[in-house]
Amino acid sequence: MGRFVGTLYMFAMATALMSSAGAMADMPAHVASQSVMTPCCHEELVSFYEDAARDLQTKAQKKTQLLEQYQNKSYLYGRQAQDLQAQTHALIRKYEQAAKVKMGKAAEHRQMAVELEENTYCVAPKRFVNC
Repeated sequence: MGRFVGTLYMFAMATALMSSAGAMADMPAHVASQSVMTPCCHEELVSFYEDAARDLQTKAQKKTQLLEQYQNKSYLYGRQAQDLQAQTHALIRKYEQAAKVKMGKAAEHRQMAVELEENTYCVAPKRFVNC
């Protein structure tokens, strides 16, 4: 019984660590490692999320072109034409939704940067000034 509880505890800890690591994977490494966020760090995250959103939108546009190819020339793909169209349409939705989420995160960090600049009464420690 003790082994089972120990194994369950280790599994729970590993799951918690993986979920926190997944949240930090979205951020640039030098920003994620800091415990204090400055306005410039938030601005860097804004550009990071906006770049990621643009990449996702580009992928969605390419998949849209591919979907048009599948629809216009479905006779080239035989039985698989409908499957390819459905899969491509699902990917387009996935990319567009992810881009919307990234833009939302960028807006949140932009707002945080503005609030920090308005509410900061002292200069950040030297080690955090240059994100």
